[in-house]
Order: sequence, then C-alpha cells, then structure tokens
Amino acid sequence: MSFKLKDAIQIGQPKLSPRITVVGVEGVGKSTFGNRFPKPLFICAENGLVGSEFKKTENVNPSNWTMVLETVKALILEDNKYKTIVIDTLDWLETMLFNFICQRDGKKDIESYGFGKGFTIASDEFKKLLVGLEKLRQDKGFVTVLLTHCHIKTFSNPTGDNYDRYEMKLNKKISALVKEWSDAVLFAQFEVYTHKESSKAKAKAVGTDDRIVYTRTSPMWDAKNRFNLPEKLPLDYDEVMKSIETEGQDADVELYETIETLIDESEAMSDELKDKARKALERDKGDVIKLKTLLNKIKASA
Repeated sequence: MSFKLKDAIQIGQPKLSPRITVVGVEGVGKSTFGNRFPKPLFICAENGLVGSEFKKTENVNPSNWTMVLETVKALILEDNKYKTIVIDTLDWLETMLFNFICQRDGKKDIESYGFGKGFTIASDEFKKLLVGLEKLRQDKGFVTVLLTHCHIKTFSNPTGDNYDRYEMKLNKKISALVKEWSDAVLFAQFEVYTHKESSKAKAKAVGTDDRIVYTRTSPMWDAKNRFNLPEKLPLDYDEVMKSIETEGQDADVELYETIETLIDESEAMSDELKDKARKALERDKGDVIKLKTLLNKIKASA
C-alpha cells in the first residue's frame, strides 16, 4: 500500500499527560508537590521522603542506574495502579548515571574520558530514561514529575556582561535534554521581598514561608512552559494543575470572582474591613499569587 499524505495529516495533537520538571532550592517542598499528584510512585535517588506526610507514599530506592531503567520498564510492561511517576531527584540520579558508565567503560571518573566526552556519553545514556518515560506517558497515560535541586552558575551573556542565575544542578548536556523534553520547567523558591528603612538605605531581603514557582525564563532563573501559564504561581498542586488544564486562561478571573463573593457574603467582616478588602482586590487584580494571599486572609477573618 503506497503512502498517501492526506491519510497521515492530522489536526492538532492528542492531549497527553503533562511532563513537569520542578527546579528548586533546598527544602522548598518539591517532594511534597510531587506527592500530591494522583497515585504517585517515587523513584528516590536520594532519601528525601522525610516526614509524616510521606508515611504512605510508595517508592523505589534504586541502588544503581540499571535499576532505574528496569523500574520504568516494569511500569510500562506490567499492570499497576500508578498514574504518576516522580523522580526525586535528578541530580542524585545523575551521580548514579556517571557511576554506571564509568564502571561499564573502565574509567576512573567522568573526567577520564577526555574533555567533555564523558558528559556526551552520559547524556546519550540518559536519553534511554527519557524514551522510557515517554513510552510510559504515551502507552499508560502517566504524568511525569521530575524534581531537581538548583545551583547558582555564571551565565555567559553574548550580548553584554555575564551574570549569575539559578540553573538545574545537572550537567549542561543533561539539563538541556530535560528542558527540551519537559512541557513545563518550574523554578521554585520561597517568596522574598525587599525592604528599605529609608530612601538612602540599602535594601534588605525579607523572607516568607510562601512557596512559589516561576513559569517563564528570566535573567535570574531558567524556566519555561507550553501552557500559557501565569508568570508566577503558588507551589501548590491544585493551583498549578488548574492553570495547566485551562492553559492559564481565566485563572485570575475565577479567583477574583470567588474573593468578591466572599467579601459580599461575609457576616464576620465589618464594613470597614470589607472596604479595605475590596480595595486590595482591585489593586491585586490579575496577580494570582497576591489574590491567593488575599483569599487566605479573608478566609481567616471570616
């Protein structure tokens, strides 16, 4: 049977489960975020599942790179109850990968291959994991959540001065593969504000417990998304997935209307407090993070 172009053409793409990578500072809640996804199975390259919230979290603790690939293969071939695979974390997994290829090839360490060659060989081997994860997504509908730490690296700016930024704590060849493959690379950190005692004083950083993700790249961090997400979101499963499912459309509008209704119907809030809340609502319109904070304050006062 001869090939016919008209039979091969399709309109759009089938909707598949998202491939999400979270790059975050230590202790920001990457594992907690991954644990909120439907029926997750963790591949724990590090012992990061500490705390009562992970008491019932099912996980595999691979001792080597081969076991990682075999785990993904088993998920593809065997019937199972899982819907999400979480790798925690990629940078610890990378160490297993380096150890594997060095042992296989009889090398002392990754640098022994010669300038850059070891990292090229490692990235070729890493592609096997991405192929397996993609098959798991295509055949079984799995959501993929990849977690990794970050570090500060100097960015070589071709159009001006170099500057420091947060990047994945991975070799550049592997981090490039991860970024290209992922539908969303989210940079997670604690919300930080700056405060000045006076106009001449040096600004001081003020930390908070609010955990947020940035969805788009900037000079300060590497991020991206294919879902038209707001630039900043809470590091919260419900908020992130709702934005992904709606492709960022009307998320702030829905939140605005929810807050507006709460203010109008609240019996606990005074007229003065309602007036302040309405002013804050108008001021923060369009900013999902600030609207979320305002919603929590209103709920607390109700």
